Amino acid sequence: MTISPLNLVYAEQQSYGSSTKVWNTNVNKQIQLVADITNNQDVKQPFTYIVQVLGSDGKVVMLNWMTGTLQPNQSMSPAQSWTPTKHGTYTAQIFDWPCLVACGTLSEPLTMNIVVT
Repeated sequence: MTISPLNLVYAEQQSYGSSTKVWNTNVNKQIQLVADITNNQDVKQPFTYIVQVLGSDGKVVMLNWMTGTLQPNQSMSPAQSWTPTKHGTYTAQIFDWPCLVACGTLSEPLTMNIVVT
C-alpha cells in the first residue's frame, strides 16, 4: 500500500526551498485534506485512513478517520474536511493503517504545515 503526497483543497500553497511546503488558509474557511492511496498488492487490503491536525503546542485539534477496503491495484483519493477556528501554525498528518487500533502501518505517514490567518 502506498500513500502519495498530501494536498489541500481550498488553500494556497507556498514553497520555501525545495522540500518545505506550507499551505495558507483563513480562520473559519473549510479545507479538504486529501492524499492518494494505492493498493499495490494482488490481494484486497483493508485500510483505515487517519487525518490529524496538531496545534503549534503539539496538541491534537482535529482527528478523523475512515475505513474501507481497496481491491488489488485500486487507488482512491479520500478527503477529510477541517475548518480552523483560530489563527496559528498547524501540522496535518495522514496515516494509512490496516485497522484503527494497535495494528501497525501500511505506509509512511505524510506531514504538512498549515498557516491560518
